[in-house]
Amino acid sequence: MEFDKVIERRVSVRHYSQKEVTIEQVKEIVNAGRKGPSAKNNQPYLYVLVNEKQKQKIVEEMKKIDPIVEPSIQDSARCVEEASRLLLVFMQYDKIYLRSNFISLGASVENCCLKAADMKIDTLWVRDVIAIKGFIDKLIKPPKDYSIESSLCLGYRSKPPYRKKKKPLREVLVINK
Repeated sequence: MEFDKVIERRVSVRHYSQKEVTIEQVKEIVNAGRKGPSAKNNQPYLYVLVNEKQKQKIVEEMKKIDPIVEPSIQDSARCVEEASRLLLVFMQYDKIYLRSNFISLGASVENCCLKAADMKIDTLWVRDVIAIKGFIDKLIKPPKDYSIESSLCLGYRSKPPYRKKKKPLREVLVINK
């Protein structure tokens, strides 16, 4: 797919069909993510593809969180439940490179989203999983220096996504003369 079309196709999808994303497709998506730019080439991310049982436990735990505390968590739980696959995204904590590591993680996840869009697989970048960090740590047991920072739903849309309005270019680009 032409790159500009991939960017246009990449949109946050919140309603998924029951069509399955295969493990081979997930590997292709994460492989694109690992090729993203990384400050100091740290590559401070770890992707964990959870199984269906783990995904359901995560959904149940998310549903326990009071929406007054985390207003979007109930909708995020529904999206996670509907999605074919859930990738948990962990980041390696390094006090010296903390900010750089967040940027590197974001670049990696965006590469995953773009690769998925190119494969006509839909995504939703869900950060609400950090509200259940302790639960995820017990469930997944990530390496010592890694902490859950985000997740990525993968699946196929069941209805057209709502496209949020983006700021015009003049509001995000300043050209000094």
